[in-house]
Amino acid sequence: MIAFLLAALVPAAAAQTIDLAAAMEIVLRDGVDAREAALAERAADAALASRRTAGLPDLRLGASTAVGVDVGGPDAAARLSLSSVTPLYAGGSLTADRESAEAAVRAARADAEAVRQDLHLALAGALLTLREAEAQAASARSALAAEQALGERVAALVAAGARTRADALQQAAAVARARALEVGTARDAEQAALALRRLLRLAPDAAVTFVPPEPPALATDPAELAALAAERRPELVALRAARAEAEAEARGARAGGRPSLDLVLGADTSLAASGGPAGAQLRDGAGASAALQLEVPLFDRGATRERVALAGVAEERAALALRTAEEDVAYDLRGALLDTEAAAATLAAARERQVAAGAAATVVQDRYEAGAATFAELQAIRAEALAAAAAAVSAEADAARARFGLVRAYGGL
Repeated sequence: MIAFLLAALVPAAAAQTIDLAAAMEIVLRDGVDAREAALAERAADAALASRRTAGLPDLRLGASTAVGVDVGGPDAAARLSLSSVTPLYAGGSLTADRESAEAAVRAARADAEAVRQDLHLALAGALLTLREAEAQAASARSALAAEQALGERVAALVAAGARTRADALQQAAAVARARALEVGTARDAEQAALALRRLLRLAPDAAVTFVPPEPPALATDPAELAALAAERRPELVALRAARAEAEAEARGARAGGRPSLDLVLGADTSLAASGGPAGAQLRDGAGASAALQLEVPLFDRGATRERVALAGVAEERAALALRTAEEDVAYDLRGALLDTEAAAATLAAARERQVAAGAAATVVQDRYEAGAATFAELQAIRAEALAAAAAAVSAEADAARARFGLVRAYGGL
C-alpha cells in the first residue's frame, strides 16, 4: 500500500526527446563505426607527429666500465659519452615521409567524415521510416473511426427500412478490415521505434520521443551539384589524399638511392686506473668532436629499385581508384537527382489523388444516403480514399528520403 502511494505521488519520468542532432551525438559517441574511424584518425596523427620530428637532432648518453688484467696488474676504466646526429640531407626521404603522413591524416579524417555522413543518412532514414509508420497508424485509426461511424449510419438506414441487411453486414466486414489494418500499422510503428532504439543502443522499453527531421534544403542545378560533389564528397577527398600519399611514398623510395649527409657531434670523458692497489696510477681524459658524415649508396642488391617499382604501382593504383570513384560519384549524383525529382512529382500526384478521392468519397456517400448509389460503389470509393491517403504518406516519406540521399550524394550532410 505504501509503495502504491509513493508511486502515485512521484511523477513518471519524462520521456527523453531525441531528434536527428541528438541521435548523431549518441552514435558518434557510442557507435562502433564512428569509434573505429576516430581511432584510425588518432593513429594517423601519431604517425605524422613521429615523421615531423624525424629531421631533428637526436641525443644519446652512453656509460661504460671495464676491468682488464695484464702483466702489470689489473686495469679499470670508466667512460661517459654524449653524442648527437642531425640529418642534414637524406635524399628527400624525410620530406617525402612527412608529406606521406600528412596525406594519411587527411585520408583518415575524410574517412571519418564519410562514416559520419553515412550515419547521418541512416539515422535520418530511420526517423523518417518511424514518422511514416506513425502517420500510417494515425490514418488507420481515422479510417477505423470513419468506418465505425458509417456502420452506425448504415445500421440506422437498415432499421428504417431504407437499406437491406446485406449492407450492414458488408459494413461490419469493412469495420473488421479497418480494425485489422489499425492493429497492423500500430505494430509497424512500434517496430520502427524499436529499430531506432536498437540503432541507438537504448533499452528496448526506454521512454523516448523521437522527433522526425525536416528535409534539407538543396541545390538542383546539375553543374552546381557536380562542383559540390567534387569538392565535398568525403570519399573523393580520401582518395585524393591516398593518391598524394602514394606519390610521396614513391618520392621517398627514390630517395633511397641518393646520398645522405649527417652532422655528428660527440663529447666524452674517461677515467682509468692501472698498476694494482699499491702503485695505482689515475689517468683521465676528455674530448669532443664534430664531423660531417656523407654516405653514398653504391649497391643494395636492387632493394631500392624494387621499392621504387612497388611505389610506382601503388601510385598508379591510387590514381586509378580516384578516377573510378569520380565516375561513380557522377553516376550516384545523377541517380540521386533523378530520384529526388521523381519523388517530388510523385508526392504532388499523391496529394492530388488524396484530395480528389476524399471529395469523391463524400459525394458518393451523400448519394448513397439519398438512395442514388449502391453500397458497392460507396465501398469502392472509400477503399480508394484510404489507399490514396496511405500513398500520400509514403510519397511524403520517400520525397524526404530522396532529398537526404541527394545531399549525401554531393557530400553535404
